[in-house]
Amino acid sequence: MKYDVTYSCGHTGTVQIFGTAAERERKINWYENYAVCPDCYKQAQQEEAATAAQQAKADGLPALTGSEKQIRWAESIRQEKMAAAREWLSRYPGEQADKCLAWYGSHASASWWIDHRDERPQRTAKLGVASTQIFFHKPG
Repeated sequence: MKYDVTYSCGHTGTVQIFGTAAERERKINWYENYAVCPDCYKQAQQEEAATAAQQAKADGLPALTGSEKQIRWAESIRQEKMAAAREWLSRYPGEQADKCLAWYGSHASASWWIDHRDERPQRTAKLGVASTQIFFHKPG
């Protein structure tokens, strides 16, 4: 059934909801208290990607290539993954860690970041180790 709802952002829209009456009421309540309308969601995603792109530029990372939608998605992924990689590599200070971080951040293809979005930086870094002959030794 289609229902008119007022999203938590204050905008209204029509949504199609299936299920029992109780499930539909629960879903309507969720839309009204937690969900934002599609336009506000898209705006928030664009703002998040723009912030991530500004940070990437400040960090000296290359501009991403791909479709506009891919780039928007990959900017956020890259920002999150680079932060995780920096934290992980902070345990291995020195030239090797710097090379690995540079290799990790050098990927300009949005699809590369999307393809590796579910990997921990340690896993993805194994690709860098193989391609650049970077070797890590536990600090001792």
